[in-house]
Amino acid sequence: MTSKISFFKLMQEDIRRKLWLLVLSILVFFISFPVVLMLILDNIGRYSYLTPEQIQENAKGMFLVLMGYDNIWMVLITIVGAALCGIFAFSYLYKKKKVDFYHSIPVRREKLFLVSYFDGILFYLIPYLTVILLCVLIGSRYFTIDSKVWSVILKEFGVQMLYYLMLYHTTILASILAGNMFGCLFLNGIAELYTLLLYGVYLGYCNSYFDTYVSFSYGQGIGETIAKFSPIVSFVNTISYLTGGNSLYLFRLAEGESSIKLYLMQCFLVSVLLLGISIYLYKVRASEMAGKAIAFKKIQPIVRILLVLPAAMAGGWIFENMTDYHKTGWMLFGVLFTAVLVHGVIEVLYQSDIRKILDHKIQLAGTIIAAAAAALILRNDWIGYDAYVPKLDRIESAAISIDGIEDSGFYEFESPYGERRTISSFAYKMEKMNLSGEMLPVIHQLMSLGAETDKRNDSLEHWVEFYVKVRLKGGREVLRSYRVSLDQAYDLLNTVFQSPEYKKSTYAYFFENSSRIEELEIRGLSREWQFIPKEDSVEFLKIYQKELLEVSLDDLRDYPVIGKMMCYVDGGRDYNELYLLSTMEESIAYLKRIGIFESNVYWVHPLAENVLSIQVTGNYQDKEWGETEEGIIREKSIEITEEEMIEKLCQKLYFSTGWSTPLFWGRMYENNYIISVVLKPEASQRYFNEEEKILGVQVRDFDEEIFSLLDELIQEYDEMK
Repeated sequence: MTSKISFFKLMQEDIRRKLWLLVLSILVFFISFPVVLMLILDNIGRYSYLTPEQIQENAKGMFLVLMGYDNIWMVLITIVGAALCGIFAFSYLYKKKKVDFYHSIPVRREKLFLVSYFDGILFYLIPYLTVILLCVLIGSRYFTIDSKVWSVILKEFGVQMLYYLMLYHTTILASILAGNMFGCLFLNGIAELYTLLLYGVYLGYCNSYFDTYVSFSYGQGIGETIAKFSPIVSFVNTISYLTGGNSLYLFRLAEGESSIKLYLMQCFLVSVLLLGISIYLYKVRASEMAGKAIAFKKIQPIVRILLVLPAAMAGGWIFENMTDYHKTGWMLFGVLFTAVLVHGVIEVLYQSDIRKILDHKIQLAGTIIAAAAAALILRNDWIGYDAYVPKLDRIESAAISIDGIEDSGFYEFESPYGERRTISSFAYKMEKMNLSGEMLPVIHQLMSLGAETDKRNDSLEHWVEFYVKVRLKGGREVLRSYRVSLDQAYDLLNTVFQSPEYKKSTYAYFFENSSRIEELEIRGLSREWQFIPKEDSVEFLKIYQKELLEVSLDDLRDYPVIGKMMCYVDGGRDYNELYLLSTMEESIAYLKRIGIFESNVYWVHPLAENVLSIQVTGNYQDKEWGETEEGIIREKSIEITEEEMIEKLCQKLYFSTGWSTPLFWGRMYENNYIISVVLKPEASQRYFNEEEKILGVQVRDFDEEIFSLLDELIQEYDEMK
């Protein structure tokens, strides 16, 4: 039989018993907001060199930071507050006498639940609303509280309240499932952080055993999706989105491909679902389970298996990676050892008896077998991750990024919040490039070639790495990284590189902002930049755009960059780097016509008549680095002064502007060659206005003759020594 005891009287009595929690909440909020705000504003007001308008502007800015998304301290208050209120709201469930007392009160269990539930919300809500009003009153003395201020306050309040409820409901659910305080902390930790454990295991196995897995975080892959099921991770990600800390999200938002409102609505629905489950479990919870670690026996094996399985896989991965040879035996030992350890700890927690450490042996054996099987499947890629290539007729569009032939620049865009932001050119290509039609068979062939190639094959002397993202019909995306022989992939990559869609996505900033370029400057081998007048740069950029679309991989392979260009927009705050090749004949002709090209040095090869000597330094084939008795490494260097040899070498050497594509112009450094050309005094004075000029040079990676020639020279030098 239930009584008509007032709901509010029950709330008052519950608040009286938990008054310390309310007092603590008030103190934390009061010190963190009104007190801090008064200190900040008082300091700003003491700056005598500021005008009243500047004081008002600075005060308003600091107020918005304190009361807005940028206040990370508020995130911590919400997380800790939700945990404390959720734990102590139902802490009476952990003692049999208190449970008997509460459940003997002639009121329905739903009513008892709601009493504790709403008090936990009030302990957070009342202090929060109070300090908001106090801060508004304090701030109004320094600046006008306009609609912008209220918008920041209300949005921040809404987000913090939403995640307080999600975290609060999660903790309540853990409290009801647990039978004592330690069990509550244990289950709450699982609920908050379990998906991070899964994400860590997933990331470790993918990075270690999948050759085509893209190791750096990008987009909304399955790993990031797993992690977001953690309420804390979801909260932190949302704050990052709202503060603009995630440029990729802002880009998607600007493009209309994402919405924080939809995501917040999903979080709210999850929060409601957690509350409903909590109310149901509270109604059916047996009173005699108070004091036990887990109040529901049916979930004990579920929790145990869910923890032991990923922990055992993590243990297997750790033990195998601690050895140099990555033996399967160590992985299996790690799985076995970790599974037994974690299973035993959980059993002791459940039964409070160390002698029960190996209870439920059948479950333990089954979990070990499952963990070992999963570990071996991923380790040996029996699921065919690396070999998977979508069928051509299922591919809707594709994006590709070729490592070593593109710049590592950025793409600038205007965020929905009115500010200019940037994302990497790689991220832009993967998001916006849409190769289709006749390009899809080419992409499919590249993926097939990559799937057939062992990425870890050290015999690949000259390889190329590229990233592919294909969008399948139905919305699914596949992102892969491949390393293949450059000779095998060259023709296919050349076809992709000459695609206008590829070029316009790769150099998106330039193509989309060429009309906004306010200043354009260029330099060759000298370090002096030359500005191209505005009236000339407009015409020049039209010519350059046309030739840039015509550049092939052959051009990048056979000809180094002879000039660098800087394009400035927005008063010089933003810029983009571009290259000038000797094959861009129309662009060079235009630069000559306006007098730019002739007044700088844009050489391809060093001319023998201008060269005094050639210096070669480094470590050479089949030769050891010289060592002193103390073990200090010394470089070997030779200086070539013979005119005949200088003439022979100059035909193979190319000047370096520091911008040539490393895919085709990086082997010299891999072989530890450092080659420099010393110009004759008259050439140094004539072209660079210096008494002595030393210029760095590079060689074509495909030119084996130059490396053989250098080896012969070094051998002769060693024999002479």
